Amino acid sequence: TGVERMRIDENGHAIVPAGVTLGTAVGVYAAANTLDDYEEGTWTPNFSAWTTTPATYGAWARYTKIGRVVSIQLRGYGGANTAGILITGLPFTPYENPYGTGLAVGSAGQAGFQGTFTAAGLAISSNAASYWWGFSGTYTVA
Repeated sequence: TGVERMRIDENGHAIVPAGVTLGTAVGVYAAANTLDDYEEGTWTPNFSAWTTTPATYGAWARYTKIGRVVSIQLRGYGGANTAGILITGLPFTPYENPYGTGLAVGSAGQAGFQGTFTAAGLAISSNAASYWWGFSGTYTVA
């Protein structure tokens, strides 16, 4: 009797528990070329250092994780701050190294700003306006 290594279910989904190895010759396994982790979903951000907390009306936070790379998108309305902003509750803890972990760019009305990912969360050093705003960024995890 054989051991099941993969399955194509009745809906046509290929299920490969050990991952899919890409870019290698037939019969050659390379762990570095194996895609074995994919996830997408929503997350709940927490807002620190805001003098007025953003409203949840129309807000959303989504992520996609492929291997060790996480991409986030975040949109909200309202809020104000007098200094930098810290957004915590990221879906995965960023891997911190001396060269940084990633960059987020955002906008609020006509103003643009950027932030960096740290183990604590997404840190934005500039002030944000109190109307629609959004962030998109990518970081790595350990």
